[in-house]
Amino acid sequence: MEVWVNGSIDKALLILKRKMNREGIFGGLRERQLYVKPGDKMRAKRHRAALLRRQRERRDGRARTVSQ
Repeated sequence: MEVWVNGSIDKALLILKRKMNREGIFGGLRERQLYVKPGDKMRAKRHRAALLRRQRERRDGRARTVSQ
């Protein structure tokens, strides 16, 4: 990634951080900071999917159905 410095190094660093944030580099680094077991990853993924599904249902006005 390339950033041109036109005077202030602080401004160049700010631009670099903004570009890295848009590219998702910081998110990838944050994920690799500590080990998460595969089962825990799957559980979190299912939990997030359920939350998003409920939010979508609420937004669309559909009632949640209970199957028996």
